[in-house]
Amino acid sequence: MNPSRVRWGITLILIGLVFLANNLGGLSWWVWYDLMRLWPILLIVIGLEIIVKRSKLQVLGYLSSILVIATFAYVIYDNRDGNDDGYGAFPSSRSESVLKYTNESTADIKVKFDNGRLYFNTGENDILRVVAENSRRGVHMSSDCSGTGCKVDLTPSGKRWGQWVTIGSYESHWKCFVRPEITGSYDLDIDNTDLRFFAQELKIDKLMINADHSDLVVRLGKQQARTAVEVTGGNSDLDIYFPDSTGLRIEGTYPSQTESDALKLTDRGGYLANDLYDRAAVTFTLKSDLSRGKLRVSSY
Repeated sequence: MNPSRVRWGITLILIGLVFLANNLGGLSWWVWYDLMRLWPILLIVIGLEIIVKRSKLQVLGYLSSILVIATFAYVIYDNRDGNDDGYGAFPSSRSESVLKYTNESTADIKVKFDNGRLYFNTGENDILRVVAENSRRGVHMSSDCSGTGCKVDLTPSGKRWGQWVTIGSYESHWKCFVRPEITGSYDLDIDNTDLRFFAQELKIDKLMINADHSDLVVRLGKQQARTAVEVTGGNSDLDIYFPDSTGLRIEGTYPSQTESDALKLTDRGGYLANDLYDRAAVTFTLKSDLSRGKLRVSSY
């Protein structure tokens, strides 16, 4: 029996079974998106058959059929709990998670995010409201509130494979809105992300960003007397904005000489600081290690 015929026969049977499961609502249509992401496996199985064709090892050609079966099985297993509307349709691209306010004053917010845009700004009534858009991967929020403080963890919901093979994107867009009266500590672990952290009206006690292959824009305000910002990451660029009339200290990665001159930053032996740092009511300390990334500092 020809291994190629076996492979194509099995492939057609599996495609028919998946379509049947889609139509009956037993499997999300997202399964086809995941299968297309694994298209290089088709090259592998064809190459395997070419190598062993008309040789003493021809029996190994049946491994291509096993590989096809394994691929379909893995994708179906990964999509077995996919969210759909019961008719096999694509799930909603928008979800929302809310942490209600019950007289808390502080929040420790940790975020795990990759491949998309992460946006922070001022909210209204809730401690934290997160809107996830443009992806089947929503946001999972876990919280632990006691006394006047809350600990919050934000992570992507659903499954996601690595980016070693793709013909599309799982890009997500999270909009996070924080109650302005809350004093927040933020720990952001992000990868391949456009971060827009607009905190002019937020109380920021500490902001820690661990970023890789990301574009970071941070705009801080004067709602907190002392704010510490720590940024680490490879191949990430940071644009950070501070209000006028505030003190500024920079350690680690330095901005360009032009920016340092414009902000009146002087070298104090191991760090840069402006003349307001020792006497301003509001001061910022920026520690950064951006590896091959760039730091741009501006005032507004």
